[in-house]
Amino acid sequence: MEENYLLLRNFLSFKQATSIGNEMLDFHKKYRCQKDDMGRPYVKDFIPSLELLCMQASTLSELYGEILLPSASFTRIYYNGHSLKKHVDKDCCEVGITTHLIGDSA
Repeated sequence: MEENYLLLRNFLSFKQATSIGNEMLDFHKKYRCQKDDMGRPYVKDFIPSLELLCMQASTLSELYGEILLPSASFTRIYYNGHSLKKHVDKDCCEVGITTHLIGDSA
């Protein structure tokens, strides 16, 4: 990991990604998630995202070369025109994972 990142294609199946993504969209429609300063909806410690991290912990640990345990989850909805700004994660998030779940056709 010389570049400080690793691209994992097919980390999730299409079915898994779509399922979690749709759950997040449904959750947002039903409960109106909090929004960040850019107006992007988010949920901290969204249960389906935490479950995903727990299910993939052994795979991620093997790839990283150390035991990794989920400590936090931050699930956000990005609409067209939104971008992921450079930021610093919390100290407890020594290793971060960004996963694209679903998208629209644009």
